[in-house]
Amino acid sequence: MGKRLGIGTTKCLVDVDGTSIILRTLRMLDDVNDVRVVVGYQADKVIEAVRAYRNDVTFVFNHDFMHNGTGASVCLAAKHANDYVLTLDGDLLIHPSDMRIILEQEGEFIGVTAPGTDNPVLTSVDDGCVTEFSREHGEFEWTGVCQFRADRLARGDGHVYQLLEPYLPVPYLYIRTKEIDTMNDYEAAVKWVRNGFSDNVVVGVIGDARTTESIDVLRRIAESLEKALPNSAPRLLFDNVRMQHTDTGASQFFGELYSAVERMGSAGATSILLANDALGTKAMELDAIGTASMSGLVNGAKLCADEIRRRGSATAQVISARAESGVDECVRYLASQGIETRVLDLSQTPTDQLAEEIVKSASAADDLTILDSASSMVLRRSQGTIDPKTIIDPIELYIDSIVQACRRSESRVS
Repeated sequence: MGKRLGIGTTKCLVDVDGTSIILRTLRMLDDVNDVRVVVGYQADKVIEAVRAYRNDVTFVFNHDFMHNGTGASVCLAAKHANDYVLTLDGDLLIHPSDMRIILEQEGEFIGVTAPGTDNPVLTSVDDGCVTEFSREHGEFEWTGVCQFRADRLARGDGHVYQLLEPYLPVPYLYIRTKEIDTMNDYEAAVKWVRNGFSDNVVVGVIGDARTTESIDVLRRIAESLEKALPNSAPRLLFDNVRMQHTDTGASQFFGELYSAVERMGSAGATSILLANDALGTKAMELDAIGTASMSGLVNGAKLCADEIRRRGSATAQVISARAESGVDECVRYLASQGIETRVLDLSQTPTDQLAEEIVKSASAADDLTILDSASSMVLRRSQGTIDPKTIIDPIELYIDSIVQACRRSESRVS
């Protein structure tokens, strides 16, 4: 019914990147003659959507859907069915290649995937079979996909997996899926579809190609990822947008930036960095606008706060090497996180002396030192000697987070 999703519509009709879940599923079942759709909540809307695509589907009504579970719906649909029944949840996206594998399977199986949703039912496996369902432990997540003999689904209630428990162990089939129960699940599903049904990390960098700073950040990310992940560096996208604005042009500027972030999301970017925004000022402004498209946008101030806590500190100094570095907004954010911060303004320091001043200030400080975009670039170019334990570079934190995300993705695949 989509209560946890909070959208007021049945989940099978949820639009994921321009196409509803049920239409995506129906398209993959074009060669299946006996397709049955169980309806209850918003039945008229579901029937209308299905019939707009094909008119030979059998509709099974679960009139008591408010009180019984999905298991009851499966049992209703299984009546007078063929020898085997394949069940597919209405809130589930399945990788098209894996759907072809599913339809080729003979005999009984239970579909599992890598844990990834907010409210998973987990499965324990042994010797190629599912041996247990659990809310607390298990190697894989139950997908809601299974193929069973119709006579084993003759009666029951509760959840579908509860109908299957008496027949365990049952062979499992690993498939790539995205289930949508919550808004977090929905956002992850949209990214997955836009990224070609893949959880692989796609890095998006938005910057101004006319500025040295933006190009430096882009090159730095590309080189660092290639070095850390020589055989699996993620796809890297760049969108050219001006990154400065006057007071009178702020509204137009953020409108353009907002559009750039949306374009990145539509292109499949799973993580988006604003090149001249290491301290997260512009990211926080865009986040305040509020949209799912901003979910992959990186907030440098948040990265810094997390790192300060990880290092066991509650104080820091922020270097402002450029007049418009957004240091004040960063300081306010850190204060809201319980981190006491002071600002070291080096924006008037001559360029040829800036690297030396950054090294001197960071080395002399008792607190951790946070670098803004300009000071990070200057320090990197000068190759100044500084104890890495004393500084926090948001760009380096971002790169490290991407490397870790890529390695987690590789681990899930393996």
